[in-house]
Amino acid sequence: MLGPGLRPTAGRQARHARYFLGDPFLRFYYRFVAPNRSRIAQGLSDTLERQFAEQLRAFVGASFEELCRAWTLAQARAGGLPFSPDFVGSDWGPQHQADVAAVNWREHQALIGEAKWADEPPDHKDWRLFVERAQRVVQRLKAADPANKPKREPAAWQLHLIVFARRGVTPALRAEVKKAQARVMTFAEMVRDLERLPEKLIR
Repeated sequence: MLGPGLRPTAGRQARHARYFLGDPFLRFYYRFVAPNRSRIAQGLSDTLERQFAEQLRAFVGASFEELCRAWTLAQARAGGLPFSPDFVGSDWGPQHQADVAAVNWREHQALIGEAKWADEPPDHKDWRLFVERAQRVVQRLKAADPANKPKREPAAWQLHLIVFARRGVTPALRAEVKKAQARVMTFAEMVRDLERLPEKLIR
């Protein structure tokens, strides 16, 4: 099924929803501290350090995805995107997941973003997989487009791609991204942009 919000009537017709804690501190507390209160009280630090080391990267990766969506939403509010979206969030399906998805149904434009928090910069394989996933999102958008009419070809969608990377991408991949008229955003650049935007746009 389409991710929440990608279908125009999703907010009114959704039967299932996912709820997440919005506060990063509370997410960390209930993910790492609350389940281990007895170990913390007994000073079993060696066990906790191993457990934290195994799970912290995934936790930070999920938080990075949320930051990418927050940056996209802040840019949308400030008029910094190629179009004004009806929705900013994520999308998932049986064979793909889009970390960031912004959609304008009337203009048939979509922005799809991929968040990469790995130590190594994304390579050509990562880019190819990202493009394939983005095309699946567009296919799902076409299928759900309320403007579609029987016996008519679905409207063409304009696709904008952004790679959100921890430290950037390789020079070769950056050239390929530029050729595709896509964009690369690093963690440092996102933090800089969010600090420059008015506070009211980030809330």
